Amino acid sequence: MKFNVRGHCRNLIVDTLRAIHRAVHDYRCVEIFFSYAHEDEDLMNDVRRQLVVEERNGRILKWHDRMIPPGADWQGQIDRRLNRAAIILLFVSPHFIESRYCYEVEGQAALRRHETGLARVVPIILRPCLWERTPFGALQALPRDARPVSRWNDRDEACLDVARGVMSVVDEVQGRGKSVGDTSIPPKRRSARSTVQNQIAQHSKIERLMPQLLKEMRADLVAHPTTREFVLLQRDWPYNSQGSYLAYYLDEHEDLEGKLQVLENIGLVREITHNKVRRFVFEEHFVDYLTAV
Repeated sequence: MKFNVRGHCRNLIVDTLRAIHRAVHDYRCVEIFFSYAHEDEDLMNDVRRQLVVEERNGRILKWHDRMIPPGADWQGQIDRRLNRAAIILLFVSPHFIESRYCYEVEGQAALRRHETGLARVVPIILRPCLWERTPFGALQALPRDARPVSRWNDRDEACLDVARGVMSVVDEVQGRGKSVGDTSIPPKRRSARSTVQNQIAQHSKIERLMPQLLKEMRADLVAHPTTREFVLLQRDWPYNSQGSYLAYYLDEHEDLEGKLQVLENIGLVREITHNKVRRFVFEEHFVDYLTAV
């Protein structure tokens, strides 16, 4: 029997690449926005450091306003990151509540995204305050029992408790959260059924959140069946690029960047930006869904 070394190596490479693709899909990076008052920066950083290992593992991508480069449009940077984030952490304290920008601008924008299902908002109670009387007082807060971080005897333990709570939300966003009950179904069957149920739930969610955008995408893919890439533009932006691509306009769809972040978080589109204009590609299973409906 003759052994085909070249064919064997080729198959091994293909299998490895497929495994890497599955791993990347399963552990898709979740972007987290930190909203805090600068007077609380030390406490915020104590929490942030507990999440560093998860960022190095590729699970999350953290962002806060200290990451804005010199000379950049700081408000534009904040708006863009806030509208892209899948999880928004509100570091609540008397300083946060007193800050008009934190409380009224970032806090209200976060709640709008939470209420429409575009993001998850998690209050983190840093110092004692009347946070229960705020618009986000009905949300489940961290640390455990909403005990302020500053009131724990061991601050490191408090921040670790917050980090574990945040990562449980990351698991839910990635569709990997633990379910309760239904133990009568064997593990393999439960996993397969759960996958189908998750897909149905995801499709129902995006149909509810962005019907006009999906309608336009469907029409575009029917009219251009071999095109998979698309860009985000404003109507008055000059843009010329080689190759075939679709375009969706920021001034025609409310919170377009946030909606695309939702689609990316659940693996329906993938960002391939290589210049200043944001560029994406449709995943093939999402094309199948859009064109089949």
